[in-house]
Amino acid sequence: MNKISYLLSIIILIFFAGCQESDEKPAMYRDATGGVQYGGVFHSNEVENFRSLFPHDAGDVSSYNIGSQIYEGLVRLDPKNLEVIPGIAKSWEISEDGLVYTFHLREGVYFHDNPCFENGEGRELDVDDVIYSLTMLSTKSPMNDYFTMIIDRIEGARAYYEYSDSNQKLEEISGLKRIDDYTLEIYLTKPFSGMTKVLATASCWIFPQEAYEMYGEEMRVNCVGTGPFRVVKIVDDEVVILGKNKNYWRKDEFGNQLPYLDALKYTFVKEKKSEILEFKKGNLDMVYQIPSDEIEEFKINVKEDRADFMVDDFRVQITPSLSVQYYSFQHMGEIFDDVNIRKAFNYAIDKNRIVEYGLNGLGVAANFGMVPPSILNYPCTKVNGYEYSPELAREHLADAGFPGGKGFPRLVLEINSGGGFENIAVAEIVQKMLSD
Repeated sequence: MNKISYLLSIIILIFFAGCQESDEKPAMYRDATGGVQYGGVFHSNEVENFRSLFPHDAGDVSSYNIGSQIYEGLVRLDPKNLEVIPGIAKSWEISEDGLVYTFHLREGVYFHDNPCFENGEGRELDVDDVIYSLTMLSTKSPMNDYFTMIIDRIEGARAYYEYSDSNQKLEEISGLKRIDDYTLEIYLTKPFSGMTKVLATASCWIFPQEAYEMYGEEMRVNCVGTGPFRVVKIVDDEVVILGKNKNYWRKDEFGNQLPYLDALKYTFVKEKKSEILEFKKGNLDMVYQIPSDEIEEFKINVKEDRADFMVDDFRVQITPSLSVQYYSFQHMGEIFDDVNIRKAFNYAIDKNRIVEYGLNGLGVAANFGMVPPSILNYPCTKVNGYEYSPELAREHLADAGFPGGKGFPRLVLEINSGGGFENIAVAEIVQKMLSD
């Protein structure tokens, strides 16, 4: 494996329209307590179409971004620090031996209005819905890609999974205990400190049995959750419109019912440059992850010690990313099974130059281990990686039987399209370095 860079800076641009700076308030906005306002539609774009909005199959970024507005779990992650905080569960306790988690659900949490319910009116969520959703997560199904999240952690989940597609199917998962309508006990097979973080993932979002029985595989787009927004319209690969959930349970610090917005609209412009153009026109309210070649255009200095600031009519937010850009070797093949060739490739690549010129400073050279420096309290600088040394690269290449590169076979590098300009720019620089 050859680590190229830690993509540390995720840049978000938020457009402030001129009318919002005026004293005149658009008719669509309504005053609320504490100086906040209700109303408006938030326009966003995803560069990849979502795979599925069904919780057990929502593994890609687009699916998560949209689905997280529709569904909720027992707990969620605080976006400021990624700490686990209450969700549908208002509180929980963990036994001294770390094996039993007791969750206390909120009262008055309702599913979205949907034809799957009697009279089309969403009913109140209770413990049975949580048990049903986690049981379905422990069931063999083409729609379930994330069963591994819990089947070896919750008592009885593995047994339920093994028999879920047979005539000997178990009636229930022994580790899920209903105490009353709003109290649930989860028994683990062994202590696991990360259990609440697992329950905060999309795989553990809660949905009603009625929806699954009515829609089945069509829950990919027929979503029924308890989140702040509900599905209004979905046209695959074109648009997703989510409307305000008027029965949402959360309130802000002033007692205003959330959400403030009337709707969310997602489009699916695939090219990043086209997305940026739509943003400049004011057709999008936010763009996430700015290409490195657009940084100068927006007058952004990524080296400044600022995380949230204004540039012209744009608000810029810069936050650490947890991603690592790397190339992996097919070491089972005839070429990269030789450690000398793998070392030669590592020594031949100047990671600092790639970050400085290929990414315009948008990242940190991966001179350490696989863990990016954005992981708090991790001593990444104590893990030594490969230095840039063309001399050592040539030595190892010669030791592998290819002095001066003579006789070395033609190689093909496959890169994913999601990275857009960055992936292509880095690949071209690496190609030139290896050639040199």
